[in-house]
Formats: sequence, structure tokens, C-alpha cells
Amino acid sequence: MGSKMTEPDLTLYRIVDEILYYLWDPIGVANSAGPRDEYRMYVPKVFELVILADGPTLLAYLLSVERDGMGLAGNSASAQQIAELLLAWRAKLSEASLS
Repeated sequence: MGSKMTEPDLTLYRIVDEILYYLWDPIGVANSAGPRDEYRMYVPKVFELVILADGPTLLAYLLSVERDGMGLAGNSASAQQIAELLLAWRAKLSEASLS
């Protein structure tokens, strides 16, 4: 990550990690006690997109990982829900840091 993250960014980074593992989980490792770090390699890029990009860009990345990186068909509805959830957390933490 290079520079030290602020507390809200660190919180969001952890949330991204949790959401990818427990909710996005396209290969189903969370329900089978799979390795906790299964999706950790995607966290930095997803975090960057959550901070800097819009919903369609984030959705496209998640689907690209599912299709191109994992060889899956890709679940557009699920990826859309995850993108919306991640952006909602960004907004919530942003509002909290302003108060």
C-alpha cells in the first residue's frame, strides 16, 4: 500500500477483506472452512476501486476476476450486490469520518 492508511481507510480495507471472503466467495470456500486468505490477493485492487471508482467499474472487475481469473461463468447479480455493499460501506465510513 506504500503510505500509512488512515483509520477509516484501514477499517474499509478490513471490511473489503471480510466481504470478499464471507459474502462474495464465488468458489464457496467460506462455507467449507476454506483457507481464510483465499481472496486476499484481490483485496488491494478491490479496495482501490472502492475508493476511486464507480459501481460499474467495480462490478466489471469482480466479474473479470470470476470469469478470467477463476474460470467461472460469473454471477452478475451477486457481483452487483457486492459492489453496492462495498460502495455503501465507503459512503458510511466517509460520513462517519466527517461527523
